[in-house]
Amino acid sequence: MKRRLLSCCVSAAAAMILSFFLCMPGAAQNDAAAATPRTADGHPDLSGYYANHGTPTEAIYVTNPDGSVAFVGARDEHPDENAKEARQHKTSVEASSSVPYKPEFAAKVKAIVDSQIGDASPLDPGLKCQPLGIPREMGGPMRVVQTPGLLVILFESTTGEAYRVIPTDGRPHRKDLDPAYLGDSVGHWEGDTLVVDVTGLNDETWLGNGGLIHSDQEHVTERYSRKGDVLTYEATVEDPVMFSKPWVIAPRHFRINNNPQDQMLESVCIDNDSGHVVGVERKN
Repeated sequence: MKRRLLSCCVSAAAAMILSFFLCMPGAAQNDAAAATPRTADGHPDLSGYYANHGTPTEAIYVTNPDGSVAFVGARDEHPDENAKEARQHKTSVEASSSVPYKPEFAAKVKAIVDSQIGDASPLDPGLKCQPLGIPREMGGPMRVVQTPGLLVILFESTTGEAYRVIPTDGRPHRKDLDPAYLGDSVGHWEGDTLVVDVTGLNDETWLGNGGLIHSDQEHVTERYSRKGDVLTYEATVEDPVMFSKPWVIAPRHFRINNNPQDQMLESVCIDNDSGHVVGVERKN
């Protein structure tokens, strides 16, 4: 089996994390028009292997003859490295300005963005192989396993193997939780949409590259819906410490990979090469 062109370096993770829009609308419409599978209890079946990287803007995908989907790179109109870094830096500035930080925290985020090279920063906790947190981890590739009363998400993550176990049987959050990278999640169905409430998140992750910091009071409400072969992920992030109001992220769309021969790859993270990732050589 040919190895898929999935990048395992943290610089690709940065591009993945800020990627919110479906790059192939025509293909997406065809995928969404397909029949939506349902489970025995009548809910849409979210199960499947979603192999694309969170549908990055200007990304290029190809559909192989066997039906698998491969990410082959991102279209870049600026082959010059300095021009590329300037464009990436602008993207980070725009991303950070979309989050409703209170002034004192906006200044901290700006300082991180100003210290970046392109869209990468040596301060990024993802470079230390720490789990990416919520909603940042929801960038794909991932495998979703749905059973009555439980949803499991397995990540092929650039920071190492990670997973989420989300009860959907109506139970409340666990009590006396220690804050964690991926927090504590419980879900319930609202019609054909799975709504997941996430609490118990620590403050050791970013919401995205560009220094999108948060406090340990972060609270996330996620919405998962599937139409045909397209899974749509939406999230609202609240942080009463750092935000002036809730932050609603742009929807992320994931296309299912129906090729049974394609499987998740082992995820390994090495945190000793961040200098190459953030381009320290060029900065110095």
